[in-house]
Amino acid sequence: MRKWPIVPAFILVLAAIAGARPNRRDAGVTEMSAALLIGRLGQPGSSAQRTALARQVSDITASNPEVALGCEDISRLTSFLDDRVGSVQMWTAIALGNLGAKATSAVPALERALARQEALDRKFPVSLSQAAAFEAALWRIGLASKMSADGGTR
Repeated sequence: MRKWPIVPAFILVLAAIAGARPNRRDAGVTEMSAALLIGRLGQPGSSAQRTALARQVSDITASNPEVALGCEDISRLTSFLDDRVGSVQMWTAIALGNLGAKATSAVPALERALARQEALDRKFPVSLSQAAAFEAALWRIGLASKMSADGGTR
């Protein structure tokens, strides 16, 4: 029996944020469908279905960070940082980080989610990937905001 090395979850999350994961975006998925997926994410469904939707939004924003999402879409996406399903929270954070400076309004919610997750991690240190996703999203939004302020040079 072959043993595979176990890769820490935070490395997988950082690789996903860096765009190292395969692009699972279907050819028919357009920029306009990101808003539709965000709307569907707010509807009842199983944890697996909602996680898949959040990941699809993340895939779209990873492949096209300039995706046309309005303030209302970003606000609605940000609300899923408080979702009861941890994987929905994680993929939401990754999607927001992919948007960069466009998601600056999500920073307070990301900071709250990170603080909440860090408090949980002190009690039950098992969800490092969520905390890493929140931190990475904050870093990417901050970096993008600084680049925008500098006129795109960094």
